[in-house]
Amino acid sequence: MTAPARSPRLPASWEEVCGRVTPERLLVVAVDGRSGAGKTTCADRLRTDAAARLGCPAEAVGLVAVEDMYAGWDGLAAGPALLERCVLAPLAGGAGVVSWPCWDWEAGAYRRTGRLERPSSGLLLVEGVGCSAPPARALVDHTFWLEAPEPARRAAVRRREERAEGEPSDRWWPGWAAAEERLLAQHPPVWDECLEGVLP
Repeated sequence: MTAPARSPRLPASWEEVCGRVTPERLLVVAVDGRSGAGKTTCADRLRTDAAARLGCPAEAVGLVAVEDMYAGWDGLAAGPALLERCVLAPLAGGAGVVSWPCWDWEAGAYRRTGRLERPSSGLLLVEGVGCSAPPARALVDHTFWLEAPEPARRAAVRRREERAEGEPSDRWWPGWAAAEERLLAQHPPVWDECLEGVLP
């Protein structure tokens, strides 16, 4: 592990990663990091760039957000296992379609099902806190870890709140941060490239 790469755009190893993509074998790339680090923005950029490089529509590059699987604010620890069991293991076994339970944050229950067809490009991006933690880690080919100090991440979450209605983060941030600490203590992050987080 090294210090974060100070690139606000694409990771240094991204070209090499894309060069390994073939339709014959699914390549799984994780975009992990703590809340507010910029994982969703980073994953969206990687998806758009991958589609351009591979000459395919963005929809041909799979993208799964692990936050859909968390069972509420107390569900972080179970996220990596759900990702492994519902998505990564079936795809590794040759499944053409996978599905997973999606949490309704307002209702406080699983109310719908996520669905993904096997990406025709041969590339799947997974993003969210814990998406590269065990047991999911064993089925991830490359991990980008986004690192950012707590004040910057907290400010990013507050900016996100201004754009979308939802439960104020002042209510959930302390408990969620504590859950992140527990997960990282149990499974210290392992990455292929560490990036400076909170991307613009």
